[in-house]
Amino acid sequence: QTKQTPLPHTQSLDFSRLKFKDMWGESLVWDDYLQASYTDGIVVLHKGRIVYEKYLNALKETGLHACFSVTKSVFGLLALDMIYHRLLDPTQRVTHYVPELANSAFATATVQQVLDMQTSLNYTEVYSDPESGIWKYMRSSAIWPQKDFDASNSLGIYHYLTTVQAAGRHGEKFTYLTVNTDVLAWIMQRITSTAMPQMISEKLWQPLGCEQDARISLDIAGNVFAGGGLLTCTRDLARLGLMLSQQGAMGHEQIIPPAVVAEIEQGNDVDKFTPAGYSTLPGCSYRAMWWVAPIEEGWYMARGVYGQALFIHPKAQVVIARFGSHRLAANTNSDPINLPAYLAVVQSLSS
Repeated sequence: QTKQTPLPHTQSLDFSRLKFKDMWGESLVWDDYLQASYTDGIVVLHKGRIVYEKYLNALKETGLHACFSVTKSVFGLLALDMIYHRLLDPTQRVTHYVPELANSAFATATVQQVLDMQTSLNYTEVYSDPESGIWKYMRSSAIWPQKDFDASNSLGIYHYLTTVQAAGRHGEKFTYLTVNTDVLAWIMQRITSTAMPQMISEKLWQPLGCEQDARISLDIAGNVFAGGGLLTCTRDLARLGLMLSQQGAMGHEQIIPPAVVAEIEQGNDVDKFTPAGYSTLPGCSYRAMWWVAPIEEGWYMARGVYGQALFIHPKAQVVIARFGSHRLAANTNSDPINLPAYLAVVQSLSS
């Protein structure tokens, strides 16, 4: 047990009259946005204080919500911290740390390529296709069992990773593939001999002074689902964002080195990101499992399917932690309404 870090409340701001246009050109007011975006919970911090907090549907302020791929960004952050402390060499081949992957696509990939998702894999991530790689991956782990599921055929995430084959040359372009994060987690666990939930607790949750115990899914073999298994309450997700917006500090404690935060903020090669076709994220890049806007826009974020988000705008001192249950998985369905909403909040608070 650690001392909880308070999140001071200022007088709650009334966003109900906040108006903005979505990417389709339609005008929205805030309360309509919350409904149209299937928001379950949202916390807005400005200058370290809660200026807005709202819960809808089944979520309460103390309730935990699935983060989905926001989880990836947590592991990316911890990996960068390990690189900073020279525990992990990003230039090494994956098999230097995990020789079990010698017959897989990852045998020729570097740690950096895995971290930035610049691997080329014979694996697809189409949630609407039950034969897509993501579903085979989930069935292998028994994390998302389906009808007539036979657990005896499931050997866990790490076994599945050994079967993934290459589709081309690594390092040429960004391709968003969840299995990269689980390879990264396997490497991190191998180096430290520390269970990943323990690492998250010791390196982040305890120093952050979180108010709720987080949870994380394990596969059938007991390995952590680094690609999307974290569950937190909304305020604690906001605490993580606050720490990053303050260059890795929380109160008087430096939790993450400022150089690690700067590594995320600088983004990555836009030319390698563009071919992925994210029309709602023009000029963005992907760095260490974080989505980074062009430097002149000044924000970066962690994102998860169905609309999960941790949006950080350091210069404006704005952090938005949001959970949702959009009816469609891919964020390309919710970005056109969510991203303009976040930027409208930034503009409103900045003015």
